[in-house]
Amino acid sequence: MTDRSRLPLGVRPKDEIRYGRAIRFKDHTKVIPTHPLTNDDTNVGAFPMDRNDRNGTCVAAGAAHFIQIVTGLLTSNAVIWTDGQVVAFYKTQNPNFPADDNGMVIQQGLDYLIKTGVILGYATVDPTDHEAVRAAQYLGLGLIGGYNLQVAQQQQAVFDYVPGSPDWGGHCMVEARYVPTLIGDVTWSTVENSTDAFQTHLCSELYFVITQAHVDHPGFRAGFNLDTFGQAYTDLTGRPFVWAPGPTPPPSPTPEPSTPADATFAAVLLENAGHPWPWRIHVGENETVARAAQAWLRAKGDHP
Repeated sequence: MTDRSRLPLGVRPKDEIRYGRAIRFKDHTKVIPTHPLTNDDTNVGAFPMDRNDRNGTCVAAGAAHFIQIVTGLLTSNAVIWTDGQVVAFYKTQNPNFPADDNGMVIQQGLDYLIKTGVILGYATVDPTDHEAVRAAQYLGLGLIGGYNLQVAQQQQAVFDYVPGSPDWGGHCMVEARYVPTLIGDVTWSTVENSTDAFQTHLCSELYFVITQAHVDHPGFRAGFNLDTFGQAYTDLTGRPFVWAPGPTPPPSPTPEPSTPADATFAAVLLENAGHPWPWRIHVGENETVARAAQAWLRAKGDHP
């Protein structure tokens, strides 16, 4: 049985007034963006622990994992923060680390990343609006969230809300995959599954984060209104939101023609169109095979 009781947490409570004034994700989408029933954006290599087995660095780890996901999927090279970068970011709120090891305020950390040019901006997502959460995760590739964990999560195979369980503390995770009933959260160098009830009751803050890599991708600009977001950013901060789309990437190469055997195999993998086998939650060797099947289907042009 998994025992997380000795793992550090590290999210300080958010500033309610400041959080309430933050830009909202849904204000800058005409409708909830179209998104598939299942989505997995965690296939970018192993996620480092980033000291979160020893220190309260979960916010720094969350930012690092988010950057790894976005750069790994939208550029030719996944950016993985070094230990020194994680510590430097953590020290922006714990200047005397390791003597200071008091966690971080997520929103304050995101503001610092804007100031230093690591990200361009962010918007809040309502964690109780599950379809909006999934759409935002699909569009942004990952959401950075703060959670008020319970003691129950110290032992759970799937994070789920347990009425009456005592408080454990604040923790930061990155939502980076989902199926109709579960969300995959990157934390402590792995991906843990959580339920919608966990999300509704225990997620206290959730952020849709925009980077230059997002802006450079036409699909992102088609799903999110950067012009209205930019105006809201200026109204809130008094500073201009400067963004410039990068060059449109070249078209993907034409997939190799499928053979009859390929077509038969693809049909088997895609049975149950609403929830095909490769996009279900798996563990161990099954998870490895499922991810390989996803990559094969995409390469053949049989699945987005």
